[in-house]
Amino acid sequence: MPTVRLIPAVASVRAGLRAVSSLEAGDPVDPVVGLVELSDPAPELAGLVQDLDASVVPLPESRYLVLSTRERLVAVSGGFGRLGLLDELRRGRVSARIGFGAAGTALEAERRARRAVARARTIGQFAAVVATTDDAELVIGSTASEHDETTVLPIPLAVAERRSGIDAAALLRLVDLANDRGAEGLTAGDVATALDLEPRAARRTLQRLADAGVVHLLDSAHTGKVGRPRKAYRVTLR
Repeated sequence: MPTVRLIPAVASVRAGLRAVSSLEAGDPVDPVVGLVELSDPAPELAGLVQDLDASVVPLPESRYLVLSTRERLVAVSGGFGRLGLLDELRRGRVSARIGFGAAGTALEAERRARRAVARARTIGQFAAVVATTDDAELVIGSTASEHDETTVLPIPLAVAERRSGIDAAALLRLVDLANDRGAEGLTAGDVATALDLEPRAARRTLQRLADAGVVHLLDSAHTGKVGRPRKAYRVTLR
């Protein structure tokens, strides 16, 4: 069985000490273990994850172990929303599947990281997933512009269903509705009507679809009323 001796970087030790010293009594620090699978070696990966205050350990076959804390990952990703690391790897033309596991112990965090990276493999060439302490699997998007047409490709229905967790019948209803709307695109109100959801649930569903690459944000369009512009999405599903 291959073994790896983990030696934390000086920056990681300092970050850990700062985190511990700033805690109030009883406040936990959850470790985060990241597994990064790349198509080609990336010796510069340690520099790309500096904002995570992370240690990076190379593994065989262009894989890397990343050690950080939940606090840093939440801060860097905007609450598991967007991850700039994906963009950096995309610019280097290196496909990347990243899985983060967050838990109370490093052993449990590693177990969840393995599950998360397995999910990332099913999503596409550039994907990051975090498995949190409540066993949820959250897809982290990139910070690239959602209007970038070069990265928008239709995805198969079965893949969209697996990525988003939304059943095929509901996805097909959205496709029909998007076809009716044409260039106007789908709004949260449309989704609420088509899937019989409350407005807040419809907005969450749209975000899940966006994270899964099923819908993409169009230029903001006014509804004709005074106020902030609505968000409209187009469906990229085949």
